[in-house]
Amino acid sequence: MMSDKDAIEVLTEQVIKLKQELAEYKSTFKLMWDANTRGIKLWRDENPNERELVWPDQGRLVKWLLDQLTAERQLLDIPLRMTDSTSGMTLTMTVRDVAVAEQNFRKQSQVVDKFGT
Repeated sequence: MMSDKDAIEVLTEQVIKLKQELAEYKSTFKLMWDANTRGIKLWRDENPNERELVWPDQGRLVKWLLDQLTAERQLLDIPLRMTDSTSGMTLTMTVRDVAVAEQNFRKQSQVVDKFGT
């Protein structure tokens, strides 16, 4: 049979463990709540007059967000035609290509700034 002191120690350990679990659940809930709130704000911003007081269905909100992402990604693949005014040479690149080129240029510029070459 367990003494009262041992029982109190076991119960104290269980309480500490349960408090830690509760803190983890609260943290997870807050992350999910914040993400959901950001998604709802984006959804409402698209049509504020009709959606101001509406709380969207979670599944429909996720689908809407995925549709927005798909549309944004499609914009990255739109071809851009650029013509050099001096040579008349035409170059076709997508927005994604331009963004990658700009990123590479920035990285090279940082190297040049760092080493002075």
